[in-house]
Amino acid sequence: MKQMEHSYKGEEKFLVNDLKTIVSKARSKAFAAVNYSLVERNWRIGKRIVEEEQNGASRAEYGKHIIEVASAALTEEFGKGFSETNIINFKKFFLLFKELEIHQTVSEEFRKQVLHLLPWSHYERQKELYLMAHPDK
Repeated sequence: MKQMEHSYKGEEKFLVNDLKTIVSKARSKAFAAVNYSLVERNWRIGKRIVEEEQNGASRAEYGKHIIEVASAALTEEFGKGFSETNIINFKKFFLLFKELEIHQTVSEEFRKQVLHLLPWSHYERQKELYLMAHPDK
C-alpha cells in the first residue's frame, strides 16, 4: 500500500508519526477483535455440537449426521469455512477448552485469558499436538 516515500521535517514528521501510530494501533485492535470473535464463535459452535450429540440416540451415527447438517446449513448461509472437517475441529476445540463453561459467560472468561490473543491457526496446531500426545482423546 505504500506509494512514494516522502521526507517529512519538523512538525510534519511528528504529525505523520502520530498518525501512523494511530492507524497501526487501530489495525491491531481490529485484528484482535476479529480474531477474538472467530475463536469464540468456533468454541460456541463446538459446544453446541457436543450438546446436541449428547442428546442423540446412537452417538456415532447421530454425531456424524449432526456434523453433516451443521456443515451444510452454515455453508449455505455463510459460505466457506464450515466444512465437516472444520465443524469437527470446532468440536475438538471446545472439548479441549470446555472448562471455560464453568464461568458466567464465555465472553467474560475469554477476555480474561490469553486465548483471544492467538489466531485460530494456533489452536489448530495446539490441538494436533495435544491429540498426538493423548491418542486416547
